[in-house]
Amino acid sequence: MNQTEYSGALVYRPAEKRIMTLDEADGIKRSGQDLQLYYVDTEEQRTNPGIKPEKKWLSVTLVFTKAPTIQKAYDAAIAEAERAAPRGLDTHVYVSVGDKTTRTTWRQLRDPSGGYVFVLYEAATKTIKGQDRILKKLRP
Repeated sequence: MNQTEYSGALVYRPAEKRIMTLDEADGIKRSGQDLQLYYVDTEEQRTNPGIKPEKKWLSVTLVFTKAPTIQKAYDAAIAEAERAAPRGLDTHVYVSVGDKTTRTTWRQLRDPSGGYVFVLYEAATKTIKGQDRILKKLRP
């Protein structure tokens, strides 16, 4: 593979005679969905084996082909956090720009007020936060 196809760590499992990505070897589950306005890449992540207490969370990346307005980016991120809420896991939603089929082109969208466009859904409090403030409180 060249760097455009994949630029992360690879693992060889001799028993299986197979080369895989580090995410595959760690058991990270990934799924994708094209929603026309943007592509949604979802990873179910967990703490590394042996770390206690074990925790699971979702990492969601929205990939736009062209940079959206900041308002549209946050609206999409909040909508995807709401869609993920019924799974009962904390959810990190990132907004990126790039080619949906080539992960190495994804670049996180900068927020003009500082940092990047990002929201966090906290399952325990049912709140969606961004830039250290509550953006939305979901009903129980």
